Amino acid sequence: MAIINTIKQKILELDQGTFQNLCDQILYSLGYSNFVSLGSQSGTQKTTPGTPDTYCINEDNKYVFVEYTTQQTGLRKKITDDIQKCLNSSETGIDSKDISEIIYFHTSSNLKPAVHKEFCEMCEEKSIVFNMWGIDRIANHLFSERRDLAKDYLQISYDTNQIFSIEDFIKQNDSSAFSAPLDNEFLYREDEIKKLDEVLEEYDVAVISGTAGTGKTRLAVEFAKNRSSEQGETLLCIRDNALPIYEELQMHINHPGKYLLFVDDANQIAGLSHILQYLLKKGNGIIVKIIITVRDYALNEVHKKIMEFARYGIIKVKPFDKEKIEEIIKVNLGIKDQHYLKRISEISNGNTRIAMIAGITARRENALASLADVSKLYENYYGRVIEEYKLCDEKDLIITFGIVAFVDAFHIDNLDFIEPLLNISHISKETFIESVYKLHSYELIDIYAEKAVKISEQCLSNYILKYVFFDKKLILLSDAIKVYFPVNQSKTITSVNVLTISFSSDEMIAYVNQEISKVWDELAENDPSVFFDYVKAFYPVNETATLLILKGIIDKSEERPFNKNLSKEKQSESITDDVIEILGGFYQCYNYSEALDLLLLYYKKRPDLYEQFFAIIKQRLVFNKYSDRFEYRVENLLLEKLKGYSENWTNEAVTYLFFDVAKHLLKFRFEWTESNGERSFTINYITIRGGELIVNLRKKVWTLLYEICLTQDSKMCIRDILREYGDGADESNQIIETDCPFIYRLIDSSFNSDNLEDCILVDNYIAFLRESDLEKFIDQSLVKDYSSSDILKIYKTIKGENKLKYKEFRDELIVRKSNIKEMINKADFSDICSIIDVCNESCIENEYEITEGLGLLFDILYEGNNHFVKAVEYYLNIDTPTRLSASRIVEYLFNLMDPEKVLQLLQANEYAQKNEWIYYYFYHFPNDKIQKNTVEDFYSFLLDDSDKTIIRSGFREITFVKKFSYLDPDVFIKTCKIILEKKHELPFIVDIYFSFLFHDGITPVAEVLGLFSTEMNLLEQIYLFELSYERYFDYHGQYFKILFCNNCAFLDEYLLTIIKQRHRDFMDHSDHITKLFETEEFSTSFEHIADVIKEKVNYPHYELTDFFDVINAYSDREKVNTFLCSFIEKHHSDSVYMRSLFDSIAKMTDEQRIAYIKLYLEYEKSIENFKDLPLFSSFSSWSGSEVPLIHNKIEFLNRLSQEIHGIDYLEHKQYIGKMINDLNSYAKDVEIREILRGY
Repeated sequence: MAIINTIKQKILELDQGTFQNLCDQILYSLGYSNFVSLGSQSGTQKTTPGTPDTYCINEDNKYVFVEYTTQQTGLRKKITDDIQKCLNSSETGIDSKDISEIIYFHTSSNLKPAVHKEFCEMCEEKSIVFNMWGIDRIANHLFSERRDLAKDYLQISYDTNQIFSIEDFIKQNDSSAFSAPLDNEFLYREDEIKKLDEVLEEYDVAVISGTAGTGKTRLAVEFAKNRSSEQGETLLCIRDNALPIYEELQMHINHPGKYLLFVDDANQIAGLSHILQYLLKKGNGIIVKIIITVRDYALNEVHKKIMEFARYGIIKVKPFDKEKIEEIIKVNLGIKDQHYLKRISEISNGNTRIAMIAGITARRENALASLADVSKLYENYYGRVIEEYKLCDEKDLIITFGIVAFVDAFHIDNLDFIEPLLNISHISKETFIESVYKLHSYELIDIYAEKAVKISEQCLSNYILKYVFFDKKLILLSDAIKVYFPVNQSKTITSVNVLTISFSSDEMIAYVNQEISKVWDELAENDPSVFFDYVKAFYPVNETATLLILKGIIDKSEERPFNKNLSKEKQSESITDDVIEILGGFYQCYNYSEALDLLLLYYKKRPDLYEQFFAIIKQRLVFNKYSDRFEYRVENLLLEKLKGYSENWTNEAVTYLFFDVAKHLLKFRFEWTESNGERSFTINYITIRGGELIVNLRKKVWTLLYEICLTQDSKMCIRDILREYGDGADESNQIIETDCPFIYRLIDSSFNSDNLEDCILVDNYIAFLRESDLEKFIDQSLVKDYSSSDILKIYKTIKGENKLKYKEFRDELIVRKSNIKEMINKADFSDICSIIDVCNESCIENEYEITEGLGLLFDILYEGNNHFVKAVEYYLNIDTPTRLSASRIVEYLFNLMDPEKVLQLLQANEYAQKNEWIYYYFYHFPNDKIQKNTVEDFYSFLLDDSDKTIIRSGFREITFVKKFSYLDPDVFIKTCKIILEKKHELPFIVDIYFSFLFHDGITPVAEVLGLFSTEMNLLEQIYLFELSYERYFDYHGQYFKILFCNNCAFLDEYLLTIIKQRHRDFMDHSDHITKLFETEEFSTSFEHIADVIKEKVNYPHYELTDFFDVINAYSDREKVNTFLCSFIEKHHSDSVYMRSLFDSIAKMTDEQRIAYIKLYLEYEKSIENFKDLPLFSSFSSWSGSEVPLIHNKIEFLNRLSQEIHGIDYLEHKQYIGKMINDLNSYAKDVEIREILRGY
């Protein structure tokens, strides 16, 4: 949901002190009071160390401890440490028995339920409630209950009037001085109209997608008008004002009929889900079709929302070409002068809206000069606003307008954070508020719900910012920056960026830089705590001073060692080091060379930050949108400096960095990310296809790589570069051609045709050239030794071809087996060993295919009785590469050798898979050769410790031991007992033996029961082990039912095993528990389960609720009802049971809930117990506005009240009435908060 995401983003921007203050306000609203803050400095937003951060004393004279953190990494350890400190009386001076609750606020959404469970259990051991507030819970609470806090602390806003008739929609649009008119002649979209018709024939939703200003709204209006008239549909047009839309929709769609909803700019519609919900109301006689416009960048998010409700069709709207733009302006505005038309088309760049606005401006001014640039266009267009309302005649009014544009949005009742701006402007709060309302009366400023203030039209806001702070200088920009930057850095930076980016003239840039420099000097001298943040924000204005500051930091940095493994892991793209972040931003600065020097000096001292250095190079310093304009100057200089700082490639850290930079620069496809404002970004892609500058840059990279390979062993890195060479190449033949000689030179100097990996890389490169139609560039004299290498031929034969070339995968295996057979047709044993060695060498790459091919080789050897035994012996001697399946090989061995010789072969040497091979020796042992010592050897095998080092193995079947039973009738039971003895030391080994027992598709249930017929207790023990080890097994619950029916006491052991698990969840075992429904006494069994949970779990509410959820989800409603009715009758006065049961019942349909509540009231008339009953689930979530959820609760309570009769229940009805009143009040509060927070 967009609004929740906005809240979370704003929370993440808070400093620690502000976050703590926000959380305190939440606690106050929940009834906590009299806080003492140990972790904050009074009167500041700063925090100090202390445990706890805050505490208070509740009504029971017990302590409530509160902790806060905005830490993102290492959060689990942070919270664990903080809880332990809170529980440590030496830290707090308070014994844990005097603490009732620990509340923990954090800003992460990545803590797993299991981790949360750990925290709860740490506190439960001390009888303390653990109450955790993550960012999701905080955001939802602010959204649903404290919109005033969201507004005060996060500055979030919204408005009303969102649904219009088509006439009013057009009228409202065209009445704005800032919108292109919709009531004009419709041209050039016949194909799109036809596609819209087709889409709405097949789907209920049509999405019109395109970039801003391409005419999406105009297309939708034209189509919607015509279709609604033809189809007899009620047409409603929806445009977002950032308000909850649920109630307004209810007012407009309140009776059966056909409706066509046109949703304009869906990426800004907070209540889109509420609109889409009407697609589901066909059963009520409401038939809805929806047309949605959306900008391309938001299409993915809108797609996700729509797909929750329906499939849809999409119509892509492309920008008009220049000729069509000119014709649209000519037809609709009557402009025929070719100079005007050409200039308008140039300005618009395909954007119809800008073209129309530019055309309107040109027609009004009747001067081509009015179209000189976008800045002039703004002035001509929005300048009318100032003239029309005579704003320049009222200084306070225009200054107020400028302040609103500078701060973006604020709460009219909370002007403290704006007060510094008012002071420098010499405007009182009263005058400011009066001016805001006056501007609102002119419809220049919006006041949402009479509280939240904002200029909705961003272009107007930008223009006013320029007018007040630059054109008229009514407020000095330096003064505004100085007083507001410490208050809100992001808003200050945004406003400054608007001036320099939207109005980028030399005069503007010079002025802004001058104003920033004034503040720079002042902050450096008077406010060092803010100064470094200021440097990070505005370093391009004072490059030299910034570099000196960073040099000082670098000089003081402690040197760290280089870890080669870290350089290989390069996973993260995030940059958290301020020095690296700032230096990476010098790409467009004059002192980029010095910045590169400092960056590499810093890297030599801090190679432990390898990931961040490489990330900043990729993201900021190579191949971005400025590279071509600057002729790749930074990229070339970076290469030169890497060479210099490598000290002739002797510095390992710099050399490794160079290799990764080189590999990146030699790619064919690049991407970079651009911010589109505070809430969106664009990912740009470019494929390198040629050009002199690119070719020369790549030549430099290849030349440096050749230098390195001559000075040190760099094969691995060069192989890594060539392994990825060509990825993303698209019509890049010029580059591929110019790269060829350099690649050949590296191959000639660094590769060896006796090395398999080198042969594979050369072969892949040759194949790449052929695929690129560049076979003529293959240097046959250089590559022939690689191409004709015996080891490469072996590798390719064993690996086989791409299976996708064949209709059936098995067809490829047939061809591969034939090729392998031909390859070894005249092979001697040494040749076979060479093939196995090649497989060993290549097992890391294409392991599956190589293992598969090696298995085919052994099949062929066995079928031809050709060196098979000797090959197996050799394979075992080299430690079983590729982990070939032992089962088939051992089976073959028994067909060729006596058991004694097979065992000698398998035991002759030590190898990683030895335990598994010996297991298959017994598994395949011929029945007719079993002797007493065979069984004894098998027992010895099970008892030895050869399995203690196994970390990976396939599951093992154990029922095969039945073949030993004529020598030892108890062999199966003894085997199971021996294996089970290892359950504590080697649980993995025990599981691989027993897991198949409970898969009825592998081992029939009847067979298992027969094997354990005299030892059912042993089967219980094995089952309980698997229950503790495997989260999911016995999928259909058959064994659970059998064991329970055999021994009712098994149920207790089963439950205790689950309860002992740290991550217990009865829903995971629902297939087992619901099997009890198939027994006669299922109600008694379920009551017993509830009793055990209540007795054995410290805080049983959640486990009991989970258990009841399992019961209530069962398909046989009659049996479920039988149990629930019986349980309510017997336990109606037990508040623990009833709270959990009705928390589960609250998830049922309204009719079912009311029926069970009425049944409860038949047995329990106490009003106090009724108040303790949860009428709604303790867990709830929603998308969009919470108001519909509240209304549903009110509707339910009204129905419940109507179903309760009799004088014994007057107090109950009164209580329900109070709940309804409270919810109505709450709904109003929620709606107000949602409006104030905005979306």
